[in-house]
Amino acid sequence: TASSAGADLNIGVHAATSTFTQTGGTVTIADVIEVGLSSSTNSTYTLSGGATTNGGNFFVGRGTTVGATANIQGSGMLSVGGRFLVGGGTATGATVNHSGGTVSTVLDVRVADAGTPDATYNLSGTSVLTTTTGGIVGRQGTGKFFQTGGQANFNGTLAIGNREAAANAANGLYRISGGDLNIATALNVAVNGTGEFRVVGD
Repeated sequence: TASSAGADLNIGVHAATSTFTQTGGTVTIADVIEVGLSSSTNSTYTLSGGATTNGGNFFVGRGTTVGATANIQGSGMLSVGGRFLVGGGTATGATVNHSGGTVSTVLDVRVADAGTPDATYNLSGTSVLTTTTGGIVGRQGTGKFFQTGGQANFNGTLAIGNREAAANAANGLYRISGGDLNIATALNVAVNGTGEFRVVGD
């Protein structure tokens, strides 16, 4: 068990390339978890067993980072106390590979949040994603959500291509070719920007 009284867990800071792997046990962080921040390259978070809980947001790729990746697989359980954000700033290659286990958030999931030109969430296998307040794919950048399996539960509105009040262009794509997608409130496509929703195959 790794516990934090009030600090963050930062995986890859500045020019560092860092890796965090959890196969069991529990990790409890009081505030934010960040995978790749500042100018980090190819930093990785992997959860395949046990449970991680944090009280704030979970970031994958911020600043000018390249290739920040989060892998949630096996029986791992991730409970996020705020938002789950993939891509922030001018980060490129921010990626989530969610093939097993569960991710649950108190707030929403945002793919390409703050000017990010390249952010991707891959949902597959036996994975379960549950958000309390919905999600945005392509809020302030180019975001892609590929679902080939698993279950996505957006308990709120899912918006694809929604710039909100931000100045940057929004471009979002949600492509589902397998698994289940459940949206509690509304599916909004190209709210303020470019958005595509594709249902492929069976």
